[in-house]
Amino acid sequence: MKTIQFCLFFLVTFYLQAQQPPRFIDVNGTSEVIVRADQIELTIRIKIVHHSITDSKNINDRYRAKLMQILKDYGINTDDIEVSRSPKVRTMNSNRMDGQ
Repeated sequence: MKTIQFCLFFLVTFYLQAQQPPRFIDVNGTSEVIVRADQIELTIRIKIVHHSITDSKNINDRYRAKLMQILKDYGINTDDIEVSRSPKVRTMNSNRMDGQ
């Protein structure tokens, strides 16, 4: 009889433990890191369309000089500024006739 009671007790205990919902931990959170930028890359393109190439270049040079002065006024060192020509250059052949 004791054996049957022990088995019955064991089965009831096992059954009750099996009925418990699964345990888990759910953690939610957010994080923000705010850091001042120590470097910036900025591209400015000056494009002038004019009747004369010479006039276009002169106007472009004036605007570029004004831009450089503005950057200097804001405390940007000229060593930190890179000036380059636009990589897109189109040439037109005015001697070529249509259809040839």
